[in-house]
Amino acid sequence: MNRAVVLALLAACVGVVDVWAVVALGGAFAGVVTGNLVTAGHALAVAEPARLLPPAVAVAGFVVGVALWSLLRRRWPTAVSVPLVAELVVLVVLAVAWPLAPGATLPLLAGAALAMGGQSSVAQLLGQSTTYMTGTLTGAVSDLATGNGRRWPALRQLAAIVLGAVAGGLALAHLPVVVPALAALLAASAVVVRAVGDRRVQDDPVGPSAPQDDDVEGAPTVPLHPQVEALLNLMAEQGGAPPETMTVAQNRAMIREMAAVSGSPEPVAAVRDDRAGDVPVRIYTPEGTGPFPVLVFYHGGGWVIGDLDSHDPVCRSLANRSGAVVVAVDYRLAPEHRFPAAVEDAVAALEWVHAHAAEFDGDPSRIAVGGDSAGGNLSAVVAQHARDHGPALRFQLLVYPAVDAADQSPSMTENAQGPLLTVAWMEWFMGHYLTGDQDALDPRMSPARTTDLSGLPPALVVTAEFDPLRDQGAAYAAALNAAGVKAELRESPGMIHGFLQFGAAVDDSRALLDEAGAALRAALA
Repeated sequence: MNRAVVLALLAACVGVVDVWAVVALGGAFAGVVTGNLVTAGHALAVAEPARLLPPAVAVAGFVVGVALWSLLRRRWPTAVSVPLVAELVVLVVLAVAWPLAPGATLPLLAGAALAMGGQSSVAQLLGQSTTYMTGTLTGAVSDLATGNGRRWPALRQLAAIVLGAVAGGLALAHLPVVVPALAALLAASAVVVRAVGDRRVQDDPVGPSAPQDDDVEGAPTVPLHPQVEALLNLMAEQGGAPPETMTVAQNRAMIREMAAVSGSPEPVAAVRDDRAGDVPVRIYTPEGTGPFPVLVFYHGGGWVIGDLDSHDPVCRSLANRSGAVVVAVDYRLAPEHRFPAAVEDAVAALEWVHAHAAEFDGDPSRIAVGGDSAGGNLSAVVAQHARDHGPALRFQLLVYPAVDAADQSPSMTENAQGPLLTVAWMEWFMGHYLTGDQDALDPRMSPARTTDLSGLPPALVVTAEFDPLRDQGAAYAAALNAAGVKAELRESPGMIHGFLQFGAAVDDSRALLDEAGAALRAALA
């Protein structure tokens, strides 16, 4: 029986159980039961029984919590706030103990689920006015249960709701107006949760807890490319901790070492280091007679890692294939320099290139911007800035760009564990780069959220199938086209985030460099 059939049958069974849970226990109970059954069913379908334990613990803790707090409620009917206080205690234990004892995740999860069961028993007593709080808590604990990399956002969700609910419960437990007052409190809590940015949704949200069938639109449809798999196996053999558990210095050393996977640096006519005002740059000149068009290139690395050396082979290859001078920008990195320092350097470098192009035999009327990952983000942001303030750009090369820091699209769930780039590592980057949750909605951080995309230069947007950023890149290309901007989407089946730098090991990396060079050459002719 193939995986699609197994998942379909499991989905049908879950639907039956969900209906039973709603009828027998009330809607407040259905979310956690259904969400964790889906997780368990998927673990069975993909033959990974080890993944059954967290959802089983979550459901068990939830059921015990319901029973315990229901008994307590019968003995002390006015003690509405007790389960909420217990949840707050569990939350504090989670926040303190998780980083200190990462191996204790299952006991901590059981405690969180138990406390949430108590909250749901209160929800049953008070009525549907607590639906939002219940939904938020079940979603947050489901994130913790399935280990999908959203640990700290889940804890912040719990904090925003539980703190408000505890205060309201303590104040209102003995008043006859408890239900409408708590409803008003929960409405305010909903605003708080959305304000901190962890329950942001897009205009057309897709629920992350739905069963993932092979036929679901946007889901991976081909296996990981054998060359990529072989490279990942080689990396795994070398060992090493998950990057989100490493220091900034260790991460920076790691990406420099990965430059070797790009292959031997190609010779170009000339390479020199310079400064664009206060910003270091490296200028690659191709063979031929100038003046040459110019590509201003911003390296990837989550605004925290990466430098001129990490992307040196890529810049050389692009210079040779595009026939353009490539000016690589060594913008300031976080956490030493947080948002929007990288944006400021990116804009300053572009303006310097336009003003000083003649000094390196460049043509200021033929300038493009480009970059990968965080560099793709900076390229999109700079393109929007240049449209409004100059200089005029001819093209933007966006390779698996990070364009929406509040993205909750399916690929963020499907590829939460990578390979290579994981949601946990993305959150590590964000934690070092952003000054607060409000930055995530700033168009200089999330260019996809700008109100007007018209008038931007043509774009080549590259996505990788097994990349959390896949869907937001595709959505940005679609939005550009809808705004009248010519944008080509280059999907890369079987590829992962970072494959632009795999030239020594992956054929499609070299093919992408060829295609990007050809697109730049045509746009800058």
